[in-house]
Amino acid sequence: MIYQGEGYPFILLFKENGVTTKCEFVTRCDDNDLDAHQIMLDMEKVIQKIIIKGSLFNEAMKELTSVKTVNLTIKTQSRKSPHFSLISNGQVQRSVLAFPNEKSVLESFIIVDPREFESENAESGPLDAPASNVAISNTYKFEKVEMARESINLATKVSIRCDIYGVMSIQSMVPVRDGSQSFIDFRFLPLLEDTIEVGI
Repeated sequence: MIYQGEGYPFILLFKENGVTTKCEFVTRCDDNDLDAHQIMLDMEKVIQKIIIKGSLFNEAMKELTSVKTVNLTIKTQSRKSPHFSLISNGQVQRSVLAFPNEKSVLESFIIVDPREFESENAESGPLDAPASNVAISNTYKFEKVEMARESINLATKVSIRCDIYGVMSIQSMVPVRDGSQSFIDFRFLPLLEDTIEVGI
């Protein structure tokens, strides 16, 4: 057993008949003890990347606020409609905001088959169109997501990325006075373990 402390993985080593098996578990502090800069998005294991117009995502955030959303579920599907959904679970009701995979709405829509990461030797790189439908669903505290509201309101584009562990990044592209772009990144931990389904 190997554990070097906070921020390090918990490792178990099993040795039997000359064969060593290594099990490595990701650890993290309680959500309340984490600063945003401590939440790491595993860039090598991003399974979902969406770029949506800032105005559309801002309107969606307003709608989610108006229905008193408590928990927000973000669901994506690679081959079935709706491809991108924001599901509100709140005090009033459960409501769904659905977006089609069209360039006028989603500038980029990439879903990676999580089976690419099952082997350490698997080839890396995004898979734009898995052969079968891949559905990814993660749930977050909406009050945490609302922390990104001001930057979303100013954004021309918003990038939403999730890694295989359910960690989500909301990155807003905000224009500045000199004509350049500034990127503001918020990261969130899921409430529950993410749900990934692969099927026809």
